[in-house]
Amino acid sequence: MMNNIYIDDKRIPINPNFKLVKDYFQFISLINELYPFEFYNDTQMEDLFISFDHDLSCFLGENEYTGMNCAIYLFEKGIIPKGICVHSDNVCADRIQSYLFNYAKMYNKKIEIFNKLPFRV
Repeated sequence: MMNNIYIDDKRIPINPNFKLVKDYFQFISLINELYPFEFYNDTQMEDLFISFDHDLSCFLGENEYTGMNCAIYLFEKGIIPKGICVHSDNVCADRIQSYLFNYAKMYNKKIEIFNKLPFRV
């Protein structure tokens, strides 16, 4: 079974095979549910595809949590996704892809890029 995650606070993926998470905290909860252990050897999850938005309208106090924070959490947990898409229009969105690519490269892994998914608002 594939674990397909779509991170966005406004868009909804049309593909029913993607689980929608609307903020950083929902993402953390879902990742911990799917992968309850820490992976210290930086494991590539062959079943994990994630489509990232950058701006998630997610705040705790004065701190904003974005799609970039979701990518950082994957690094902290030791998870390398099999594939990603960054569907955000934010100018900082390319940092998510670069961050994950560099993380995977440190461990001689490759991340596939997949096309933006159709969505509705």
